[in-house]
Amino acid sequence: MEPLRVAFLWHQHQPYYKHPEKEFFILPWVRLHALKDYYDLAALLEEFPDIRQNFNLVPSLLLQIQDYLNGARDYVQILSEKPAAELTTEEKADILHYFFQVNWDRLVKPYPDYERLLKKRGLKFDPKHPEAALRRFSVQDFLDLQVWYNLCWIGESHKGQKPFSRLLKKGKNFTEAEKKELLESQRSILEKIIPLHKKLAQNGQIELSTTPFYHPILPLLCDTTIARMSQGNIQLPRYRFRYPEDAEEQIVRALHYFEKTFGFLPAGMWPAEGSVSEEAIELFARKGIRWIATDEEILFASWGLMGIREKMTREDLYRPYAYRTESGEEIVLFFRDHVLSDLIGFVYQRWDPEEAAEDFVKRLRSIRASIVQRYGEKRLRHSLVSVILDGENCWEFYVQNGRPFLEALYRKLSGATDLACTTFSDFLKNQYEPEYLTRIFAGSWINHNFSIWIGHPEDNRAWEYLYETRLAWQKAKEEGRVSPEALDAAYEEILIAEGSDWCWWYGEEHPTENAAEFDTLFRSHLIRAFELIEQEPPRKFFDPIRTEVRKRVAIQKPIGFIDPVIDGRESNYFEWLGAGSLDARRVGTAMHAASQAVESIQYGFNLEEFFLKIVFSKEIRQAVDEVEIELHFLSPAELKMRLPVAKLHHCQVCEEVLIWKRGKWVRESDGIRAAYDRFLEFSIPFKRLRAKVGQKVEFLIRVRRAGNVIETWPPDLAFEFEVPGEDFEQIEWKV
Repeated sequence: MEPLRVAFLWHQHQPYYKHPEKEFFILPWVRLHALKDYYDLAALLEEFPDIRQNFNLVPSLLLQIQDYLNGARDYVQILSEKPAAELTTEEKADILHYFFQVNWDRLVKPYPDYERLLKKRGLKFDPKHPEAALRRFSVQDFLDLQVWYNLCWIGESHKGQKPFSRLLKKGKNFTEAEKKELLESQRSILEKIIPLHKKLAQNGQIELSTTPFYHPILPLLCDTTIARMSQGNIQLPRYRFRYPEDAEEQIVRALHYFEKTFGFLPAGMWPAEGSVSEEAIELFARKGIRWIATDEEILFASWGLMGIREKMTREDLYRPYAYRTESGEEIVLFFRDHVLSDLIGFVYQRWDPEEAAEDFVKRLRSIRASIVQRYGEKRLRHSLVSVILDGENCWEFYVQNGRPFLEALYRKLSGATDLACTTFSDFLKNQYEPEYLTRIFAGSWINHNFSIWIGHPEDNRAWEYLYETRLAWQKAKEEGRVSPEALDAAYEEILIAEGSDWCWWYGEEHPTENAAEFDTLFRSHLIRAFELIEQEPPRKFFDPIRTEVRKRVAIQKPIGFIDPVIDGRESNYFEWLGAGSLDARRVGTAMHAASQAVESIQYGFNLEEFFLKIVFSKEIRQAVDEVEIELHFLSPAELKMRLPVAKLHHCQVCEEVLIWKRGKWVRESDGIRAAYDRFLEFSIPFKRLRAKVGQKVEFLIRVRRAGNVIETWPPDLAFEFEVPGEDFEQIEWKV
C-alpha cells in the first residue's frame, strides 16, 4: 500500500528581547518556553522513532538561548532571584503583575496553592494601583509566588524529576534555598535544547530549517508597495521602504549562524509568517535555499494570477510546486493545509486527546482517499500534506502541555500503513516530480496579505520611523564620518527593528499585557542606531507609537511661585512647596521599574527663572559618574543642554553645562545654575529660554548613562506650562 506522506513543521520563534541599553532581557518568553516547550516537543520524538518531522529554528531564538547559557538573564529572572524579604515595593508590584502572565486554566488552577495566590492578588489587577493587593501579601507569599511562576513553566519531561517533583508536592512555604535550587536547575534544561535537535537531525529523524535572522517580513523589506497586490486600497506609509539588500542580509546572517550552530547549511527556510513575494523568493533561491513553505491561500491566489484557478481542485494542494526565478534558479514551495494546522493550533486543545488524535488521522485518510479517487494511487508517490504551525504557543492551552494529545497522535501514525511522516528534503529526494508555478502571489499565512504588519496608522508610523533611521544610517555610511565598528553596530539595531514582531503588536489585532514593552523595544533600537552614528534621534522616537500606551502621565502642575536655593540639598521644607511634580515611581511598565533612574521630578518658577529638581534612584546615585541629564526645551524656542551630574557637586554657576549650538556641544553657563548633592537642582532665566509672559514652555528630561539614553520623562508627550505673570498665584488661588 502506498502511504500518504505527511510533513509536520514546528516553527520555533521568539523576537529579540534585549533592550539595547540594558544588560538583561526585558521579557522572559525565550527562557520560559525553553523550559516548557523547545526541549519537550523534540524529546517526545525519541519515544516514537517512526515519526519524522521538521523543526524550524529562528536565529533570534537560538541566539538568546545561547546568551542565557553565557549568563544573560531576564527581568522576571532577576525578580525571582532576589530574596523575598528584600523586595522593594515597586518590585513586589511588578511580581504581582508579571508572575500570573500564564494560562490560568492550565498552569495555575491545577495547583491549589498557586491558585490561592492568584485569588489573593485578585483576578483583576491594575499594576499602577497595586496598594490593596500588596497589603494582602506576606513575605512568604511573595517567596511562594517566585517559586510557583518558575515552577509552572517546567515541561512535562522534567516535572517528575527532582527538584521539580519535590517542589510540586510541597506546594507552599518554600525556602530561599529551594527557590535557588529551582532556578539553578532550569539551566540544565536549556543546555540540552540545541544538542538534542542536533542529535535528532544527525539521526535523520528531524530536518532542521531556519528563517531570516530577526524574523522580518521579507517581501515588505524588499518593497512595501507589494502590500497592494493583495489589498489595492491599503493605506501605506508616507515613505516607500525598499531595501532588498537588507532582506538578503537577513538571509545570509541566518545561514551563517545556523551553520555555525549545527555544522551544516539548511536546505529549507520558513519565511517569517509564511510571507512570500516573487522578489523575496528570488533572494532565497539565489542563496541556495532548496525549499520554502507558506499557506494554501497563497497557492490558490497564485493559481488566480496564472488564470488556472478554476481548473484546480483541493487535491492539487497536496503536492509541492517548483518556481524558476528570473535568474534561472529553481526553488520548491510547500503549501500548508490551513485547516489541519489550525486544528492543532486552536481547536483540539478543548477536545479529549484520544478523540482529537483520532479525528486528525481520520482527516488525513479522507485526504488520501480523495487523491486516489481523483488521480489514482500512483499520485500518492508525489503527494504530501504539510502541517505547519507555531511550535510553542498553543501547548499551554492543552491538558499537560499537549503531551497526551501528541502521544496519542504519534502512536496512531506510527501504527499506520497508509500514512507516513517525512521531512521535506527526504520527500524531494525520493518522491518529487515537479509541477511548476509561473507566478507567485504576495502575501503571508494570515489572510494571504500583510495587513497585520502594514496599513494601520500605528504600523505605518513604525515603518516611517524605520525608514528615517535606515536613511540616516545610509547617509552616515556614505559620508564616512562614523567608524566602521559604529556603523556595523547601528546596522545591527536596524536589522533587529526590521523583525516582524514589533508590528504584530501595533494596530488593533493583537492585544497584549506587554504592549508597552514591545513598543519601547522597537523604538529603543532605532534610537540606539541614531546614537551610534552620532546623530540626535528625532524627538518623536521617544513617544509611544501604540495608541493605548500614549496616555499622558498624571503631572501635578505648579500652583505657586518658588525660589529654591540651588545647592542640591533640602535647605528648608518650604522651598519647593507649590512646585509641579511627577512621581516617576508610579509611572510606566514593569520594565521601567526594573531600571528606574528617576524617583521624582519637581519643577516651578518665579517671575524671572525656571527651576527643576530631580531625585535619582539609589542605583543611579551609586553610578553618578556615568550620568548626564539632558534637558530639551521644545518651545517657545528649541534649546538643548546636558548636565554632567557628577561634576555639579556644590556648583552654582557651573562651567560644565553643555549647550547644543550649530551642530555641536559647547560649554556655556550664561545664567544657568546647577548643583548636585542629595539630588539635582537647576535654574535658568526665562530670557535665556526666549520665553515671555503667557507663552507656553514645553520640555523633556532625558537620563543618559555612559552616553546612552536610558529613560525619558515624561514617557509620553512633554512637560508644559505658561510663563507666569504677576497675577499667577491669585489666578491659581481662585481655581
